[in-house]
Amino acid sequence: MWHVGSRADSRSGTTLLEVVISLVILLTILGAAVGVIASSQAAYLEISASLAAEETANRVLDRIVWELRFAPQDTVSLSPAVDARSVTFSKVEGWADGARVLTGPQSLSFDSGKVLSNGVIIAEGVTNLVFNMSGNLLTAVLELERSVHVAGFARTFTVNQEVKIAF
Repeated sequence: MWHVGSRADSRSGTTLLEVVISLVILLTILGAAVGVIASSQAAYLEISASLAAEETANRVLDRIVWELRFAPQDTVSLSPAVDARSVTFSKVEGWADGARVLTGPQSLSFDSGKVLSNGVIIAEGVTNLVFNMSGNLLTAVLELERSVHVAGFARTFTVNQEVKIAF
């Protein structure tokens, strides 16, 4: 009970200093949490760009193998012969009178950052695609880059993959 002229117990409330200290601690914790969230978002964006590059490279090389799976070696030609940007081939469609029946000429090529299958774009953003033939082994080497901008910085991921196809 309060009486006129009496003083309140000094332990009954919080002082301004205690409030300020509590706010500083709270703001420090919130700042650390925001830092963790920003760092996690940056890592997520970087991993997403890296995985997208890997996925595109795998998809392109899988398509090259799929297109060439029924192509006899004697129908495969590279242009130019070394470090080729395109490969032309025919596939076996079937057999008639003991002889193979081939499709018309088909092609896989690289032009201006695009990988084309018979003139249809199957991938974009490819840095380089080179075909080389050695004996009965065709090697396709693919390079692509993906960039991501995080917190004002650009980070570029480069993927180099190759596939060897034996005829």
